[in-house]
Amino acid sequence: MRHIVYRSHLLWSACLVGCFGLGIALPALATNYTVSTTDDEADSSPSCTTGSSTDCSLREAIRASNSNSGSDTITIPAGTYRLSLTGANEDSAATGDLDVTDTTGTLTITGAGSTTTLIDGNSANNSTDDRVFDIASSADLTMTDVTVKGGTIDGAAGRGAGIRINGSSTIALSDIIISGNTFTNTDSFTFSNGAGLYCTGTTTLTLTDSTISDNGSSTEDIDGGGAYIDINCDADFDTVTIDGNAGKQRGGGLHILPSTSLTKTFTNLTVSNNTGNVGGGIFMIGSSTSDIPIVLTNSTINANTALSYGGGIELLANTHATNLTVTNNTTVGHGGGIFIYNETYVDVIVAFSTIVNNTANSDGSGGDDGGGIYVQGSSADFTLRGSVVAGNVATSSNGPNCYATAGFTEATYSLFEDVTDCTITTTSNNTTTSSVSTITSVSLANNGGAVKTLSISGSNVTDIVPTADCDDASGTTLTSDARGMTRPQSTTCDRGAYEKDQTSPVVTLTSGTDTVECATGTWTNAGATVTDNFSSGLTASVTSGSVTVGTPGSYSILYTSTADVDGNTGTNTRSVTVSDTVAPTITVTGSTSQTITVGDSYTDAGATATDACDSTITVTSAGSVDTATIGTYTITYSARDDSNNSASQQTRTVTVQAASDTTEDDTNQDETEETEETESGDAVVTTNGKFLVVTVDGVTIDRLKIGKTVLKPKYYELRIKSLYKRYQTVVVLAARKSVAKLIVVRLTTNNQLKKKVVKKITFQERKPLKLSVKRQTKRIIARVGKGDEAVRVRYRLTKAGKLKLVVL
Repeated sequence: MRHIVYRSHLLWSACLVGCFGLGIALPALATNYTVSTTDDEADSSPSCTTGSSTDCSLREAIRASNSNSGSDTITIPAGTYRLSLTGANEDSAATGDLDVTDTTGTLTITGAGSTTTLIDGNSANNSTDDRVFDIASSADLTMTDVTVKGGTIDGAAGRGAGIRINGSSTIALSDIIISGNTFTNTDSFTFSNGAGLYCTGTTTLTLTDSTISDNGSSTEDIDGGGAYIDINCDADFDTVTIDGNAGKQRGGGLHILPSTSLTKTFTNLTVSNNTGNVGGGIFMIGSSTSDIPIVLTNSTINANTALSYGGGIELLANTHATNLTVTNNTTVGHGGGIFIYNETYVDVIVAFSTIVNNTANSDGSGGDDGGGIYVQGSSADFTLRGSVVAGNVATSSNGPNCYATAGFTEATYSLFEDVTDCTITTTSNNTTTSSVSTITSVSLANNGGAVKTLSISGSNVTDIVPTADCDDASGTTLTSDARGMTRPQSTTCDRGAYEKDQTSPVVTLTSGTDTVECATGTWTNAGATVTDNFSSGLTASVTSGSVTVGTPGSYSILYTSTADVDGNTGTNTRSVTVSDTVAPTITVTGSTSQTITVGDSYTDAGATATDACDSTITVTSAGSVDTATIGTYTITYSARDDSNNSASQQTRTVTVQAASDTTEDDTNQDETEETEETESGDAVVTTNGKFLVVTVDGVTIDRLKIGKTVLKPKYYELRIKSLYKRYQTVVVLAARKSVAKLIVVRLTTNNQLKKKVVKKITFQERKPLKLSVKRQTKRIIARVGKGDEAVRVRYRLTKAGKLKLVVL
């Protein structure tokens, strides 16, 4: 880039050397000026270029631009710039106002913001008697982000105390505030015009996103307290607030003259709290049937006051008004909302507008008519289409909503609270009803769009006008209401300036994980977003439904949006699936392999199952054990959870075996028993004088007790022969006289005796008694007598600690 710049300088230098000699005109150089002081200075040779070592005032920057040909830019930082150099009626910006005079290019003035960069004519300090800006004829200006305030013009026939535009210029003003400018010592015969803004001559003026407020005075003879648009000023206002301005004459807020060659358009205006003699909010005055209609669209005229006629608007010019809200305006005379003057060149068409709650004769003196609309005489033509006129008041009781003797030419598809004294020449598809409380009770509010509106609706308002008749005042198809809502919302248009939104917001689910595993997963609400055909900033929240991750199933989560400006809400449902793909786990109760002897009883201990998701799982078993038949039996356990996941089957094997000594020879068995008998593990029985004390393998069992019976030595003779170690069983033989009792108890781990088993043995005579235990065959043998006369009783000890008789 550096070599390009260098080359351009070489070319420029070469041109300086040769171009003058050739008579070639040099192009104007654009210059940037940066204001560096808030002081009001006017050096004769200011140095205001960017990077200058000296300071630069706003006045000096404008003077430098005026003397420099071409388009320039002045940058003004935040601050208050008071014009303190007095001296009106000079045009070089040396004193008084700031004169913009260069006609060779466009001057661009840019502030830091309309609320932070303040250019003050200093009228509060009475230091000056001049306006703030004076734009010379043919000087072009673009100005943004500043406030122009405090301009004062003293004397009659003043023009533009804030900004005066003299004509043949192109002026673009945006994001500016024009406030607190006024006239003093005016003349009731020669009115002053446009305290805030004055535009005349063949000027093209655009004003956007700006405010004209608190200009003028209700005691001074001013036309257009806020702004005055002369005949040849080609004005285009968009999104402009005109508030709190005043004039003793015509148009407290805005004074407009139509042209025979220019279409002046005013869109998205808020005209409120202004005061004038006639046309408290707006005054329009023409002079010819050839005047091009002034176009007023999507605007709200609210709470203005006229001291004579036309509290909201007085129309003495061709006018096309569409999507107009006229409400809460008052006048001492006729036409609380709209006053239409009696002239042949006045042709007014009002389409799809809401005219409610306006008052004529606000001082209550009587004799004044047309609370909503007043049409004077028969010369003017007034047409009303698709509009609402209700809730207006005339204290004279003549035409509270509309009053006309002949000039009300046509009314179609409109709603009237009453038509008394309206005298409408042609009517078509109108509705007259006294049931208007739902309309008149609505307050002006921000319902979206650039201006406040009345959100009226109902059976007499919504979906009334066929699309073929849904045209604006100029006859063009109407596509939106005063706030920008699409018309129609259904197949027909609503009456009035407000089209009720009938489209619900769209709730869109944010992508998320909506299938989770109940055993291991977690679910996080991903939320939802909302879009709407008109409203912004809507959100969605869950209004019903929840997810239980630990329980498989399908869950519905309902999202509902916040309501749009017309109360519509949208919904969407998220489906969440909690799946269960993990099978249960089966645990066999007890040993998975068991052996019993044929004839024993068998009760299966069963199995249990656990699952990560289902709290209760039923285990089923298949197979049985025939305890009377020797063999190997398999019991199979199965389980299935609620999600139909099958557990891995588990089994238990039960072996039924034969009793090994059921056919043994008694003689041989006796001999075997004698040889296999062992004293190892014998119990030692002693007494403490009251109870038996048994010591088994070093473990002492005090107060030998079987169940609830304590064995005492005076009742029994005991011989404890052996410990059946495998089953931790103590065997006690108690004998007295000819009766013996074989007692088998289980010794538990905490040395308690359990499961008493008693077998009674009766002998005819007392003989020597001997008890032996066979560990390998699990037998207990009680023998009485000796040799061939001995009587033996054999018992088998089962796993359950039961004695089973084998041989007697």
